[in-house]
Amino acid sequence: MAADIPVHGVVPGTLVGLLYDYLDASGLDADHLLGEPRPDPGVHGLGRYPATRWQALLERAAAHLDDPLLGLKLGQTATAAHFGVMGYVLHNCADLGAAFERYRRFERLIYDMEPVQFSQDHDALVLEWGLGHGRPGPLVDETAITALVAFARALTGETLAPLSVHFVNPRPPDPAPYRDYFHCPVHFEEPHTRIRIPRLTLARPLQQADPALLRLLETQAEALLAQLPSGGQLEDEVRRLIAGLLPDAEPTLAAVAKRLALSERTLHRRLAARGVTFRMLRDDTRRQLAQRYLADPRLTLAEVALLLGYAEQSAFSRAFRHWTGESPGRYQARITLS
Repeated sequence: MAADIPVHGVVPGTLVGLLYDYLDASGLDADHLLGEPRPDPGVHGLGRYPATRWQALLERAAAHLDDPLLGLKLGQTATAAHFGVMGYVLHNCADLGAAFERYRRFERLIYDMEPVQFSQDHDALVLEWGLGHGRPGPLVDETAITALVAFARALTGETLAPLSVHFVNPRPPDPAPYRDYFHCPVHFEEPHTRIRIPRLTLARPLQQADPALLRLLETQAEALLAQLPSGGQLEDEVRRLIAGLLPDAEPTLAAVAKRLALSERTLHRRLAARGVTFRMLRDDTRRQLAQRYLADPRLTLAEVALLLGYAEQSAFSRAFRHWTGESPGRYQARITLS
């Protein structure tokens, strides 16, 4: 059972610092209450904290405050600084959709636990987290999801409302505070943690977009990401590298293996042990990016094809029809009209 899987993963010291800032702002001595000094993100490389330690700190604070809603309140205070370099990357994206795409690429810098899965339905971008890394509990989950929504609102300067929010944890005695904050239906005891972002909001421009600064910050984020241990997230690393190779080069097994400092045979074997192939990951990465690009009315079909590394639009059309059962033009028209 998923509930029996030990919690594993890490979070950065910048995120742990969010709790210290919250307690200090409440007039409490955070170091004394939590029994350890404020984390220094510059210590021990990336300053990563085991998920179990983060969970314990949140539970200790919630018990002292007698506040089961601590995660919901804490997440609302998150700033770019608490997201580390990824927070500043997101701040400088052109629009909200681009920010979510960077979140997918660099998620491990802020939440190196259960990897996010992106998909789209007719009216929403869907972010979903499973239970393969255990159940860290309501405080961890609610802090993460609330911080993500709070940060999206800060980036756009608007009170954006998800279409729905889903938590795996038990239903609280009073769910009203959750509905009041998210401004949407909030479900509990779900099989996965999930948030559905209205597709029409993805084109919202961000207030502090700076393309030149974004390039510098992405380079820094890539360097930090490269320092992280591969752990059990090989598929995510392969997807990230595939996305990074597009549209300038064809993402091949050889090219990705070289960047992972592995032989082609070793990479093939490790992926096979996880029940996937390189082609499956390449196709799925392209499919997800295709759906993301087709949701942007500013992009033509020819431009989408080039962004995905196809020399001919016809090759992209054949691939998209194979993935989804419909042409990219029909898909684009359908989601634009929905």
